Amino acid sequence: MIAKEHSGIGRGPSSLPTSEDARRLHADAFFIDGLMLWGSLDNPESMREAADGGLNAGIITVAHYPHDRHQARDRITKYKKIVRENSDALCFASSVEAMLAAREKGLCAVAFGFQDVAPIGNDLDMIWEFAEAGVKVIQLTYNDQNLVGSGCCERVQGPLTRFGLKVLSELERAKVAVDISHCANPTRDSAIANAAAPILATHANADAICNSPRNLRDDQIKGIASTGGLIGICLASSFLKRDPRTNEIKPTTFDDVAIHMEHVAELVGPQHLGIGSDVCSTWLASDETPAESSLRFWRETNPEVFGVGRTDRYDPYPDNIRRHADLIGITNALLRRGWKHSDIRGVLGENYLRVLRQVWGH
Repeated sequence: MIAKEHSGIGRGPSSLPTSEDARRLHADAFFIDGLMLWGSLDNPESMREAADGGLNAGIITVAHYPHDRHQARDRITKYKKIVRENSDALCFASSVEAMLAAREKGLCAVAFGFQDVAPIGNDLDMIWEFAEAGVKVIQLTYNDQNLVGSGCCERVQGPLTRFGLKVLSELERAKVAVDISHCANPTRDSAIANAAAPILATHANADAICNSPRNLRDDQIKGIASTGGLIGICLASSFLKRDPRTNEIKPTTFDDVAIHMEHVAELVGPQHLGIGSDVCSTWLASDETPAESSLRFWRETNPEVFGVGRTDRYDPYPDNIRRHADLIGITNALLRRGWKHSDIRGVLGENYLRVLRQVWGH
């Protein structure tokens, strides 16, 4: 049974010792992180550590808004080489079957995604080239305007452009999952309304719990579910909990993650939930945001989106986690809050497997 109240902090801190039940469930479940960052592959030890901590598959952003088609090609080549060079621990996967097979071999599956259509430019054929290269999730926009639509930080926002509607249709034909996490609300609404396949928000939370244009309104959560899609709850504290008057980021725990999950589950059911952590242990270990970080580019100009805080360092993640092995805290918190084992398995990865199989095919 899903907990109904949104006062989970009162049930005790999620940093309580992990139960044996949580350890068994987390180890047995298929764990997918729907949004990881290229820094995790730049330091392969980070991915090895994640795999040792229970990660079975990760969808890793290999290109986004600064990258044209040539840079994207180079980055795909670079990161495939890193996966090959670490084939005793990692395996490239562009299908659900490949992900499942990787686990049977004791490997962590790596899938590729883009967080912007910038590498496509104005050429729809590039969608097919990148799909054939194994890019299986593409976000329609990052934070600003592109040829497809508006990002959540754009001053003047609109729905999908004429070209954007063509891109949406072509992504579906190419069996590439469409992600709307960073899109502005009019663009999200347009994508949901015109979708013929499940829509993903791989790393976005509930606006009703933490007000931000990067989070999803209740009607958008329902709209994504109506497509058969999925919402991956993001662990970035700026989208979990903040002062509604000042946008100051508040300290968070795994109970705050659970509160967002419970809100989505109460609206559309737990079968439309996953995890898109946005966690990169390599960057967290450096105690400095990378040069291309959203915080450096957009936090000061768009505090309503990213909250108020430093731009050179990440806000502390829930319970000050630093690596993927710590994400067992989600399993622990959900169990303590009364979630069924089957629903937790769905959140950890089975829901992603179902939706991705529907989009990607066999």
